[in-house]
Amino acid sequence: MEAVRRANPRFVNFNSRTAIDAVEQFCRMQRNGLAAQRIPEALIECARSLNDAQMDMFEQWIVNPQDVKGIDASVIGKENLKEHLLILAEHEQKCEEPLVNEDEPVMPTLEACSDEDEKCAKE
Repeated sequence: MEAVRRANPRFVNFNSRTAIDAVEQFCRMQRNGLAAQRIPEALIECARSLNDAQMDMFEQWIVNPQDVKGIDASVIGKENLKEHLLILAEHEQKCEEPLVNEDEPVMPTLEACSDEDEKCAKE
């Protein structure tokens, strides 16, 4: 009887025995209007009857559903190292250059108060 019910594309109340069934069940839930905040619970619901091997395949589908091949990490590491060395060289060059107003003192020296100055506290 379950096969008859599963013929209905809106039916989602079945136990997934394989990763293919779990993906199908999840996609049906999405087509039925699954809210974004319910996605984690829906994935758990779809995977509850899977064995370890099928669970691994389902998890792989969750992480990478289109089976996109990424860039090797060593390539990214080399590019990051080049960029880091370039930024470091620019920083060191800026630190070696004198500042625009380096010859002028930052704050003028203040004169000491004299006894005749009205702003000095009198004892």
